[in-house]
Amino acid sequence: MERVPQIDSWSGKGKHIEYLEQGHLRFRDVHFRYPTRPHVPVLRGLDFEVKPGQYVALVGSSGCGKSTAVALIERFYNPVVGQVLVDGMDVQGYNVSDYRKNISLVSQEPTYLTPGKCI
Repeated sequence: MERVPQIDSWSGKGKHIEYLEQGHLRFRDVHFRYPTRPHVPVLRGLDFEVKPGQYVALVGSSGCGKSTAVALIERFYNPVVGQVLVDGMDVQGYNVSDYRKNISLVSQEPTYLTPGKCI
């Protein structure tokens, strides 16, 4: 109960934004290991850029880091090394709550509220 999360979504810290300027995304030499499995590298030097208006598909075998990359964009984790930049700023510099309000995710798996009613 007394633990403070590494990424506190209730914190008032970070740059407050109403909206992201362009949504220009850049992964710069991102390395990542999950805190519960520090001996297992998941991302090793991931480097890519998505300019505003572009589409990108993360494709690969199970366990290659696709969902991890999305979790880093959503700021559920921080890279061990490297940066995730949005509009030229490291996402760690944004206020977490404001930043997440600017993100939408369309999951690969549909979500059902009631049988036969997909949202």
